[in-house]
Amino acid sequence: MKNNASLEPILCLEDLHFGWRENKISAPLFDGASLEIYPGEAVGLWAKNGTGKTTLCHCILGILEAKSSRLKIMNQSLMDTSKAEWRAVLKQVTFYCPGYTLNYDVSIHCYVKTELQKIIKTHRHWFEDLAKKLDFRDGKSLLTYVLCKSGEGIRLGLLVRALRQSAGLIILDEPFEGLPLAWRSVILEEFSRQLCRSRIGILCISHHPDVLAWCHRSVTISDQKIVPMTPQGNKKERGKNFALPERKTKNHQILFCLEWHPMNKKNHPNIMVRAGEKRRIPLTLKPLILDGIIQAVLTQKIDRSILSQTSSLQICGTDILEGLTKSASEEIRQHVVFLPQAHHVFSKDVSFLDYFKMLFESQKEKSAEQFWKTVYDWMHIFSVPEILLTRSLMSVSKGQAQKLALIQGLLRARTKLYIMVAPYSGLDQKSCEILDCVVQELCKQDKGFLMLEAE
Repeated sequence: MKNNASLEPILCLEDLHFGWRENKISAPLFDGASLEIYPGEAVGLWAKNGTGKTTLCHCILGILEAKSSRLKIMNQSLMDTSKAEWRAVLKQVTFYCPGYTLNYDVSIHCYVKTELQKIIKTHRHWFEDLAKKLDFRDGKSLLTYVLCKSGEGIRLGLLVRALRQSAGLIILDEPFEGLPLAWRSVILEEFSRQLCRSRIGILCISHHPDVLAWCHRSVTISDQKIVPMTPQGNKKERGKNFALPERKTKNHQILFCLEWHPMNKKNHPNIMVRAGEKRRIPLTLKPLILDGIIQAVLTQKIDRSILSQTSSLQICGTDILEGLTKSASEEIRQHVVFLPQAHHVFSKDVSFLDYFKMLFESQKEKSAEQFWKTVYDWMHIFSVPEILLTRSLMSVSKGQAQKLALIQGLLRARTKLYIMVAPYSGLDQKSCEILDCVVQELCKQDKGFLMLEAE
């Protein structure tokens, strides 16, 4: 799509200046950045972790106040209105779908429920058709999933609501993380239709090449400016199951073995991870892993309603279904790292530094000097600035928080098995490649990996 100069842009952002202050020192993110989005246009935004993608969205939406900028949305200028009036304007002409850190929240849950009920009332046939395209039995099943009090359900509900935005600017901040690939294709197709028939523009932040390819054009953040994105080489294929047979030690220990009940074998293959192997399983199994297996290990309580679909489940030689003693649970926790996404690992109002201090006190496997040297070494490998340790989860980018979550899991020296939930979420291409290399090196040391991924 080519921009038509005769059309008024949906978004016109000029000369944006914004920066954070770290220890009384200004750290600029944007210095004269500009961006225009026209009706019927989807603009993709790709940039390295920590360069200000989400910050840009928050400046546009008035969540953060820029040092200076000229901003128009739907030909209405920020310069000509008060803050209260501008918030009212934004409520009418913008819709924001936040990123993968979105978790269950009562207020968001109520908002999504109210909005979807409005859509069902006014666009019932469309809603029923969308539900079937997403492989739900009917609209009621889709609504039930959306309202199931999970981050993925809320995210899908917000995307459905965004599809009915009649005019204005839609901002999608890594909206498809954790959702099945088939759903992404359906939703992008629906957005394409919406762009053709409504006066809307879309700003879509993503690290997925196929999402950026769907956009009419893509931009990136470089030297504190927003610039056209140059073509990238094909992203390294990741997520494959692999084993490294040429290890010096021939350790064939089974670290994880799950066998399904005969009735479920048609839907899922059995899962086995040996020392030195990586296995990838679909993210749809997250409730089984998080609410079934992890809770059983942490609490010694078996939830039969979740684990009833399995006939055998062993971790590091311990049969989970037979029940866990406290000593057996502690033994598993010494050798297995359960690593959910960053917003499940870190508290919102505790700094990363305080978290790592608590982690050191709980481990006591290394001296303080060794521990902190290892922390800083990993931060250097993943390109995480040391200053971020003084911040908390809500004041860093999603990608940087995910890197710190990975680092805290990789610090545990006695680990035999890593169970990771969507470990690549929010990471830029370079960081994904680094994580791939780290996993392969650890597999050479007879570590095992079980990774839940959306694709």
